[in-house]
Amino acid sequence: MDHLRTRALTLAEREKRFQTQPSELHQITISEDGAASHEQVGVDLSRLPELHIPTIPPPIDQRIPDSNEISSRLRCVFQRKRPAHIRGRADSLPFQGVRETEHLFDGLKLPSTYFQISDGLAGSAQAQIHYSSSAVPSSFDLITHCVSKQGDWAIALSHSAVTHETTAFWSVDSRFDADELIEDLAAFKHCAAHPLMVPCIMFAANLRMSEKRRQSIKERLHRLEHSISELARVDALSDANDFTRTREDAGSQRLETLYEVLHSCRKDQASREGRYGFWRECSAALDEGLKYVDLLMLHDHTLPLRNAHDELLQWKNVAYHKFESLMARDKDYVNRVNTVSDLLSSLVQQRDMRLQASIARASQRDSEEMRFIAVLGSIFLPASLIATILNIPEFQFASGPVLFGAYLAITAPLIVVVMVLCFFRTRVYRLLSRRRRRLNTSSAVDGSSVNKPVQETESRA
Repeated sequence: MDHLRTRALTLAEREKRFQTQPSELHQITISEDGAASHEQVGVDLSRLPELHIPTIPPPIDQRIPDSNEISSRLRCVFQRKRPAHIRGRADSLPFQGVRETEHLFDGLKLPSTYFQISDGLAGSAQAQIHYSSSAVPSSFDLITHCVSKQGDWAIALSHSAVTHETTAFWSVDSRFDADELIEDLAAFKHCAAHPLMVPCIMFAANLRMSEKRRQSIKERLHRLEHSISELARVDALSDANDFTRTREDAGSQRLETLYEVLHSCRKDQASREGRYGFWRECSAALDEGLKYVDLLMLHDHTLPLRNAHDELLQWKNVAYHKFESLMARDKDYVNRVNTVSDLLSSLVQQRDMRLQASIARASQRDSEEMRFIAVLGSIFLPASLIATILNIPEFQFASGPVLFGAYLAITAPLIVVVMVLCFFRTRVYRLLSRRRRRLNTSSAVDGSSVNKPVQETESRA
């Protein structure tokens, strides 16, 4: 694994994927009587510091505990910020360089397998129990790296069954409330004897953010359902004949907004479904850690470890039930999103039908107006034609009222003829077509009767 770690770090250095981040060293010590103390200092990993906090001498009136009385210890390097994740690219490592990274992982005896998932291209959570030659668990390793919209985070953890010490590297980005995580770390310091305390705190924070995001999605879906029902009610109560351009534009903009909200809901749901596999891996890693502690307690009967194990086991069961509840609600959410999508599509179709009906009515009105214009043309065009002809000097055979009377005598019958032809043009066209068809049929029959005797004569010959 050291060879793979060296290869991964060399590749990161070649690609310039090192971005150092401020670090903190947290140390929790539990004595034999169960008393726990939490200490915190800032560390500069670029200076290759000693990754432990010297015990601060207590006041004179208090007895200084002997180092042999220390039951277990947790040393954790915590980072409140991470390099930003860029889609399609490997994540940058939050260290200054190869030397500093190797110093951290060697000093805390962290698993080198972390660098196989440190690129962040795929979220993963893995745990492994190491056994001694006598089939007794000797150590436990856990690695996890998660990239999500709620926040990116990573943990590399190791526990020694010999020294009863847990060491961890814990990194979160700024979207997480780091103060809240440290507050939980100090509040659960009595569970520091258990190797799963840090993963449980991180998984609990991630689960809380998932619940908040689920609530946000639910609120958007509720607004979407309410908007669609309101829009459908307005369209149902509105006058079908009053479908103006302004209402059409306003409705189109509102539908476009609803489609954007629907698309965001579908996108978030697809992202949540893609996290199910990671959460199952997290659950399996926690189960492996609980199994390790169960085997460890067969040989180690210390009370702090047993109490911490019972508490974290209870938390894990409750958290997994929450996860199953989220999955069940996500299925209901998918059904609701599909229903809303169908309603929105139906609403768009109804609006299209109303628009087509409005266009048809407008076309009908235009047709009626054109018919009126045709009637006017049938009257005024013949009158204008006769007036133009009679205005020519060669055709002015009379003058005054006589010419005007002749104009009326010619124009009135011509207008009647034109209007009759316009109104009965369809019937006249049918009659002419029928007559032409009859003539064609009769000519074809006559031709066949003439050709038949000729064919009979030729056959006799």
